[in-house]
Amino acid sequence: MNNPANSKRKSNGCWWRISCSKPVRRKSRTTWPLFGPGSLGLDSVDALQIVVALDKNYGLKIPNPEAAKTILQSVNTIEAALEEHLSVKPR
Repeated sequence: MNNPANSKRKSNGCWWRISCSKPVRRKSRTTWPLFGPGSLGLDSVDALQIVVALDKNYGLKIPNPEAAKTILQSVNTIEAALEEHLSVKPR
């Protein structure tokens, strides 16, 4: 039987070409921009859903568009805003 995996086998014994290549150091996904060129491709509806979820689940209110631009830059900036909010908020 013709095994499709055999057709991808390299002479050095690797089954998949990707597994034989050197590891590529990539930018952490948590630092990728959420909006705009070169981003994860979120849109204004996604932004609204994130703002509502942050308020509903954590009580983090984003008061204006300037604050939203700062907080919603990446997963890391959202995390930082939550950490700051939760450290100030009495538990």
